[in-house]
Amino acid sequence: MKLSVPKGNSNAEYRIKSVVCLIASLVLFALSYNHSWAESQPIGIEVRYSIVYGDLEIGKSFRTVVNGNDGFGYAEHRVQVSGLLRLLGEDSYTQRSAFQFRGSEVIPITFKVTNESNSEIANGDFNWDDQTVVLGNGTVIDMPEHRILDWESWYVAMIIARTEHLENQRVTIVEQERLRTYVYQDAQPDQLEFRGEAVDTIRIKMQDVNDGRRSYVVWISPHLHNIPVRIDKVKKTQRISFVAKSFDWVYPE
Repeated sequence: MKLSVPKGNSNAEYRIKSVVCLIASLVLFALSYNHSWAESQPIGIEVRYSIVYGDLEIGKSFRTVVNGNDGFGYAEHRVQVSGLLRLLGEDSYTQRSAFQFRGSEVIPITFKVTNESNSEIANGDFNWDDQTVVLGNGTVIDMPEHRILDWESWYVAMIIARTEHLENQRVTIVEQERLRTYVYQDAQPDQLEFRGEAVDTIRIKMQDVNDGRRSYVVWISPHLHNIPVRIDKVKKTQRISFVAKSFDWVYPE
């Protein structure tokens, strides 16, 4: 598995950390699935999702997080949609992001979004020296005082999150060429089915602070190292769900 290395800005004062803390947890989790030490240690994870609208499966997506072994982590989300999902305003796309760690905090560096023809839709660099986000269209945005992430660094942040610290916290997400701010609400225990078994999860709502009709609901499983096993995107009365179907290790090539 190779993810392209996007350019970006990083602050020299930050200690560049590899995703050792993530991979160490992955290795411990791998042992519970009977991986032996004789095998290559995984460098990341891939989770496959079905995209569901009501009772209909209308697409699929793949989310990958890997250790780049260069001081950066890389995340990728490939979304493949059907005709019905296009009617709902969604298109196939791929987002690739690079990030670092500062302690247990995910520091986004850069992201790029392309369509199914591999043409660029949006990109952006996080400039931590002057606290700005520079978008590919030339827009320069001042970072807020609270956390700011792109969607793939957000996914990594959820994997390493301590859920008791999320509630009432704000996060701004760079969504292609616009910013949306959400507040975490209603962290509650819940159960979902994953690979034919009931798994314990924490259900967390992310409410758009500027649009009461727009939110995300995320179910993360502490027993699966906080992997989001379901993500619901809610706009007005429309709900599109990303439901996890498989979990796999990514090994060095």
